Amino acid sequence: MDSIFETNLNYNQISFCYSKGPQIREREIHTYHEILYFLGGETTFLSENFQKELKSGTLIIIPKETYHFFRLKTPEEFTRLKISFPDGLETLTPAVDVMNELRIIENIDTSMLYALRQMCTALTGENTGDSSAFLAYSAFLMLMATLNLQSVKKSDIRYRESAHLATKTVEYINDNLDKEVSIKAIAAAMNTSQSSLTHCFKRELGISLHKYVIEKRLIYAKRLIAEGENSSKVYLRCGYSDYSSFYKAYKKLFGTPPSK
Repeated sequence: MDSIFETNLNYNQISFCYSKGPQIREREIHTYHEILYFLGGETTFLSENFQKELKSGTLIIIPKETYHFFRLKTPEEFTRLKISFPDGLETLTPAVDVMNELRIIENIDTSMLYALRQMCTALTGENTGDSSAFLAYSAFLMLMATLNLQSVKKSDIRYRESAHLATKTVEYINDNLDKEVSIKAIAAAMNTSQSSLTHCFKRELGISLHKYVIEKRLIYAKRLIAEGENSSKVYLRCGYSDYSSFYKAYKKLFGTPPSK
């Protein structure tokens, strides 16, 4: 197999991807749940509240609408199994609590490890047809059942202090998604300069402040539309002053207009 590669399978609305190399295509904030099994490469995982150096064999539970980012020190060695799936699948009902919070699990038990290895085998073996997709799906159900039934010990995570500039900025943004807040206004609220704010935010979260605000607002808008909000009026509730700007940004991020 090539030094940089990617293989994919899909079954019953669940996407499986096994890859090596820096080709991370998923958004930093997305509307689907994700489970990532980290297998190799010097990598730091960033979220809104902490940074964590990853060890090979770590399992990461990433609920929908959760900001995350991988800072790659050795991009060509970044190896992972990624499982993505939407909210509301009937098969996941027994394991609904599994996806309630961001978790990093370093102590993987035998049952979980077996299920993860089965998924890796389905994606890296010679056969990648229907039988491999079903094998991956069956192993996924085993993994979810194990996560749901067992009390899983999370790794020790050092959260940023509540007074940290990046943490305070994230809280401020989340509290003001319905307002047209500029970087200048955020900096004023944080009592710091725009330059210090944007540099700190990028360093701590791995994303520009401007992009973070846009994606948070659009994710919020998509949730409101899914809950029944009028797609032509939702922009007023997520910080946009006109529909045209909202429409363009929404379509650019999701690939479809708000009405879809």
